[in-house]
Order: sequence, then C-alpha cells, then structure tokens
Amino acid sequence: MSASRTLCSRGVCRLGPPLAPRRGSAAAAFFTSTSEAPSTAARSAVDAVDDALKANRREDHKPPPVKQQQKPRKAVRPRREDHRPPPPPLQQQQQQQQPRKAARPPRPIRQTKTEDALAIFNEVVKTSEDAPPKKDGESQHLKLSELEIVAAINNITGKGLPPEERLSVFQKEIWPHIRAIQVEGRRYLPPHIYVVTTGFLGKLVDELACGRGLAGGRALALSKIFDALSKPDLRIKSGLIASLCLNLAEEPDPILRDRWVKDIINMWKATSQTKRPSQRGRDLKFALPSVENLLSLINSGLDATVTADSETPRWATETVALGAMFNQFYTGHGRYAIPGLLTTLAAFADPDIKPKMLIEAAPLLELSRVALSRCNVDDAYIDRVFNAEDVRFQRQKLPQLRDMVKSRWPLIQELLNNEKAVWRRGLTVQPDKSSASTKSVTHFHKLLRAAHATNNTGVILSVWRDLRASMRKSQDLVAEMRSEPEFMDFWHFVWCASKLPAKLEEAQKVMQQVGLQQTIKTFTAMMHGWKLARDGDKMDAMWESLRSSNVQLDAHAWTERISGLIELGKLQKGVDTLAEMLRTWKEANLRSQPWTAVQPTIEVVNAAFKPLLRIDKKAAYDVLAWAGREGINPDIKTYNILLSEVFRNKQPYEDVHNLFKAMSDQGLQPDGATFTIILEEALGALAHATAQEQVAAVDHIMEDIKSAGISPNYETYGKMLHAVASLPNGADETVEAVLRHMRSTGHKDLSPHILLILINRALDRGQASSDTIHALLERHGYTSVHTGDQPLWEQVIGAYANLGDTSRAMGLYDALRRESRPLTRASSLRDLLIALIEKDDMATARRVVDNAVDDLKGDDAAGRRWRHHFWHQAYKYGLLDWGKAPSSLRRVVDEARYVRETT
Repeated sequence: MSASRTLCSRGVCRLGPPLAPRRGSAAAAFFTSTSEAPSTAARSAVDAVDDALKANRREDHKPPPVKQQQKPRKAVRPRREDHRPPPPPLQQQQQQQQPRKAARPPRPIRQTKTEDALAIFNEVVKTSEDAPPKKDGESQHLKLSELEIVAAINNITGKGLPPEERLSVFQKEIWPHIRAIQVEGRRYLPPHIYVVTTGFLGKLVDELACGRGLAGGRALALSKIFDALSKPDLRIKSGLIASLCLNLAEEPDPILRDRWVKDIINMWKATSQTKRPSQRGRDLKFALPSVENLLSLINSGLDATVTADSETPRWATETVALGAMFNQFYTGHGRYAIPGLLTTLAAFADPDIKPKMLIEAAPLLELSRVALSRCNVDDAYIDRVFNAEDVRFQRQKLPQLRDMVKSRWPLIQELLNNEKAVWRRGLTVQPDKSSASTKSVTHFHKLLRAAHATNNTGVILSVWRDLRASMRKSQDLVAEMRSEPEFMDFWHFVWCASKLPAKLEEAQKVMQQVGLQQTIKTFTAMMHGWKLARDGDKMDAMWESLRSSNVQLDAHAWTERISGLIELGKLQKGVDTLAEMLRTWKEANLRSQPWTAVQPTIEVVNAAFKPLLRIDKKAAYDVLAWAGREGINPDIKTYNILLSEVFRNKQPYEDVHNLFKAMSDQGLQPDGATFTIILEEALGALAHATAQEQVAAVDHIMEDIKSAGISPNYETYGKMLHAVASLPNGADETVEAVLRHMRSTGHKDLSPHILLILINRALDRGQASSDTIHALLERHGYTSVHTGDQPLWEQVIGAYANLGDTSRAMGLYDALRRESRPLTRASSLRDLLIALIEKDDMATARRVVDNAVDDLKGDDAAGRRWRHHFWHQAYKYGLLDWGKAPSSLRRVVDEARYVRETT
C-alpha cells in the first residue's frame, strides 16, 4: 500500500575479497615457452625496489593514520516518522575501533551513499581479526622476510629440481610466508615479490604442462595460488584446463584418463565458484547460472550488441552466448573461458571416455548445449578463439588445440544433443523448460508480445533467432506452429510495424517451411503493422492487390482498411471505403450471394467514427447519422467514444445527461469503461476545486446516472470513491458525499475494496493510528478474518506493521494461518518483518521468514517473488535459513550480493 516503507536497499551483505595487487607492465608473463625469471635479474630488481622503498617507505606495516573525526551523519528518519520513533543513528566510529559483537543485528535504517562508502572502506582496510598481534621491531623483520622469500625462490629455481618437487617445496616452505604478508593487511604484495613469484610460477606451469605434471590436483592448486596473488584471471584458468585436456587426449591408460577427467571437472567447479562471494570457503561444486537465467543473459547481451553505439565493443554472438555461462565476469572477461570450454568439450567427446565419468560434469554440459543452441560456431570462429593474443598458453600447442576442436565438432554436437546420453543423469532438475525440445508457441508468443509492447527491437530479433534455432531441433514445435497459424500472422504484423522488410521475407519463408499459406488474416495483420508504422503506400498496394485478386475479405480486413485511411489523414477515402463495403454487401444480396461479401456492423462504424471524431467532428456525426439510416445502431462502445469527446467541452454536464438519456432509451447499460471515463474526466478536473465544488460535482454525476435509469453498484461507488480519494486536495466532505449516495441506494455496508480505499487514504494523509483502523474495521462489521477477503486482511497487516503495532499485526497473521490462508503478499511481509526487527523481536521475525519460505516454495509464481526486498532484508539480518531456502531463492540473493560487491 502507498503508506508502506522500505529499508535502504544498500543494506545487502557486503562480503568481498581483499583487493588484489595491480598488474601492470611489471607483471611477468607466463604460459609462454620463453618465460624466464633468472636469479640475477631478480636480485637486481630487489635492489632497485629496496632502494625505492628506503626513499619512500610504504605504510603497510604501520597502523593506519587516524582520520580527523567527522561529525557523525544524522540518521535519515523513515517516512511517516510521526508514527514511530526513528531508529538510533549508525555508530560507525565505534565499529571501527571495537571488535564486532555477535549479539543482535543492526537496526534497519536508510543509509546514505556516503555512509555506504564509509562502510565499504572500513571493511576493506580494517586489520584482519585473524592476524597475530604486532610486536616491536616487526617492520624490520618483515623487510628481511621479503628478501628471504626472493632468495628462497631463486634457490629452488637454481637447484634443478623436477617441476613437481619445486611446486611442493614452494607450497610448503615459501607460500605460507607470502600469505602472511597479505594477512598483515597489505592491499598489494611488494612489487619485487610479486614479479619474482609470478615469473617462477609461470615457468613452472609451462614445465608441468609439457611433462603431464598438472595431474593430481596440481592445476587446481596453482589456480588458487594465482587467484590469491592477483585478481582472478580466466586466461590462467582456461590455459590450465586446456593443458589438462591435451594431456587427456594423449593419455592411453584408461585409469589415468579417468583421473584427468576428474581434474578437469574440478577445475571447472572452481572456476564457476570464482568471484561468487556465496561460494567462499565451500566445497568444490558447480555454481553456474540456471538455464532460464542463462537465456536471459544471452538475450540481454545480444540486445546490447544490437542497440549499443559504435564506440561499444560488439561481441560476436558466439562470444556472448558462451561467455554468459560465466556471468560473474563481464563479457569482455568471460570470453577468456571459451578456449578452455571448447577444448573441454572436444576432450569429453572422445568415445574412449567412460560415459559415467561425465555424469558429474552434467551442469557444465547442459549449459554448453543451451549456449551453443543460440549461436553457430564455425571454423572461422574457432580460428579466432585460438589465435587471440591474450590466450595464455604454450604458443606451439595452439594449432593442436584448434585442430582437435575442429575435428571433433560433430562428436561434440552428438555428445550434447543426445537426449539419451548418460551424462544427463547428473542433472538435478528436469531439462530446461525453455529448451528446444519443450519450448512452445505460447512461450515464444508471450516473449514476442512483451518485446513488441516495449518496442524493443533487439529482444524481438533475439526471440526470432531463438525460434528458428528451436525449429531446427524440434519437429514438435514445427507441428504446433502449423496448428496455430495466428502465431505466424502476428510475426508478419510485428515485422511490418518494426519496418524490417527483410525479416518480413524471412517470416514468409518460415511460413512455407512450416506448411502454412498466407490468408486474409495474415494480410490484415500486415496492414495493421503498416498502419502503426504510418506506411500508407504499402497499405494501398496491399489493398489493391487483394481487391484485384478477388480474395474473400472479412470484417477485420475492411475495418483495418477504413481506420488506416482515416488515421493516416485520408478522411474522404476512408468514408468512401465504408460506403463501398455497404454497397458490396447490397450487390451480393441482389445476386443472392450474401456469402461473397461482409455486412457492415457497428464495430466497423466505430473504427471509422473514433479517429474521425478527433479530426472532423461534423464528418464523424454525419457517418453516425448515415449508419443509423442504414439500420446500423450504436452500441455501448459508440457511446463511450462520444462520452470521452463530450468531456473535452467546457460545460460537459448537459451533454453527459443527454448521452445517458439516449443510452437508457436504447436499453444500453453502461459498462466499466463508461464509469471509468466519467470519473476520470469529471473528477480529475477537480484538483483545485473547493470542498463545496467537489461535493456539487459528485451530486451532479450521481443525479445524471440515476435520472438516466442506471442503477449504480459497488463497482460504481468504488471507482468514484477511488477517484475522489486520489485527489491531492480531496476533502472529507467529498468522501462522505459518495458514501451518503451509496447508503441512499441501499448499499449500507462497505465492501472490502471500499474499506481499503478509506484506510489507505487515512494512511496517506497521516491521519491514521492502529486504534482508528481497528475502530473503522469494527464499525463496518469486519471483526475477524472470517469476514472480508484475503487482500483486505493482508493489507491491514501491512498497515498495522507500518504504524508499529506488531501485536495486532501478528494477531491477524496467526489468525490467517490458522484458517490455512497464510500471508503471501510480499510488501506486507516486508513491512511486518521491518517492524519486528525494529522491535527487536528476532524470534518472531525468524518465524515469519521460515513460514514465508514454506508457503511460497511450491508456488509457480514465486520465481519473481524471490526478488522482493523482503528476502534481502531477511538475509541481511540473519533470519533466512540458507539450508532450507530453495535454490532459486539462494541464486537471487547471491546475484544481488555479487552486484553490490562489484559496483
């Protein structure tokens, strides 16, 4: 309801990784056969950096300087602050100086951008709680430790040890010391350590890859080390995975092949978890987007390539589709995973791989199948992928990788598209309902209508591509399209309205492929599209073609032609066409062949009358009079058109009265549209009227309705009351006037809808308290949840919560649950949760969240409800049981956390 209040959305949890060291020209390149890190160069680098450090000492080991204390920002008071006291201000300075307590969570307040930035700053730069306490002289000790680290790396490099042993020594004897430097609170490693370490590891990876030394989890260990040294880089992970895939392809031993497969799958699991805060510290598992989310990401990416300006990189369709699998990275970085992904698919397509070994890789294979169905990977694209300068892999192996992917591409398609493949047993859910095998005409029609309604050409093109790809994979979809020809008619309309003639030709070809012929409905849809595009020439050409070919025209075709001519400014030609329609009908009757023509109806007359009335009123009324002489009488829609026009006059009330009288004489009853027009036009003009003028207007309207012999009902009074209550200066006297008229017609009880209008009005004006709402409910007989309807009580719970009366709110909440009518309205749940948190009633708040999860878990419509602010507040204050939460809810919360932590 309008009186509800939300907390600041910036409160989503910020669990972020420590900032990584900058990588510039000093970073050592690796995954190249020529990468070296000689000890003499390393020592000279150390000397140079050490001299620089003496001249300009870094402050990493000193306590951070104490900033001048700023006056704490006053906490922003919530809306309707007159209903409950504001929460206490955020004690940011105390949080910086005192250890965080594990007691009760912070109260929900609305933070400013400055406070958000300060909170992020505190979380990033504060000293780790796990770091050991500093001792005197520690700075000098760390300086020596840095030199010892460099010396130790150079030492094991010069000993000539096998690469496997060098890695083991590094992990046990050197890596803990490097990590200790990072734990001390430094944002970046000292440059000399970073350069020497990355150079050492780069050469080590090359040697391990050549000698099949990445097996046994070494690739995964190296990947984690690189992530800890710098920002996670998909080029490194993709190179490690490609190395494993080459080793798998060259491995003759079946037992060892199984181990390579296991290592590759583990690498992909770790890659999918990278940069996902919710996956920190968790066991290896796939953390990939759902199929529905992947399709949405692909559509968004393809839309961006269509609508972006010329300065924006336009990624290839293949890059957008495959890169979307790794949605924690933006497209420009996600593309670096594609070489490793294609190599993995080629390696897994080997018939010698045991099918059961791929069951664990099912999530990766399923998303690969969906992504590849949205694009066309050809040899040229594969060449571009494996020739990129930024692929960090042994250059001499690139041709071998490229040839392996090309030669095994048919096997890859067979592996992914085989519906009986063994790996599908590893899917924890049914195959995606949006896949080609299960996509329906209804699915595509819904997407197309939504895209057309928002005039989003990019999405329309994406839906068209998806449809054509799905047709190639599913004959069931083709058969369904054949049985529902209206679907392709709508495509003809969309392409005409979008001014895309090339796509219109494609639609005509698709129609032929499906086995459909164009009909008069198809041609009518095209004329309607051209009318919206204001292309009169094409409409004229189509009409002349239809008339000359003696196609049987229906009422819709005539209506579209007549309204199109008038709306495009050809008034006389439109009126002449209406007369031609009647003449054709009469001639057909004279020949005793009435089935060869269409009798004009009031619907056709209305189609001409409405646009004509806006342009030439006299001509419009002449048409209406002509129709009456021909026996075509107006209907309620005709009067609604007239009613809208009448209200444009300065003094419309007399004309309104006459229209109502005419309607009554013809036995026509007003519909919902009639009352909407009356109330919007008549009462909308009272924004600056006095209370007396408002009451007079209400009385006049009701008098006209009654004198016309029309009996108003609850819907009539509800619309009128809503219009009055929505006025910025709507007077209490005006509301009472509507209620008085309602009671005078025998409607003595307030309907739940009308009662809600009154409650919301009181809340909006700050005139309500929980006592006044309670009294209002009782006065009109709503004493328990057995009276009224569900929307009434759900919104009343939200009203009580907003007013701070959690006792009454929870009383109604529990009463609804006892009646098996649980509260599911997300905004009311949010208001109730916030009120309970502010009351420090965390046990009850947790119960509300648990119940909401149970109530909505099996709801088909819950997918969109998971995105409501209620769930993010529940997670923020530790009230969401992560183990019991559905995977779709966890995914939404994770996505929101990731967005907040990366922006």
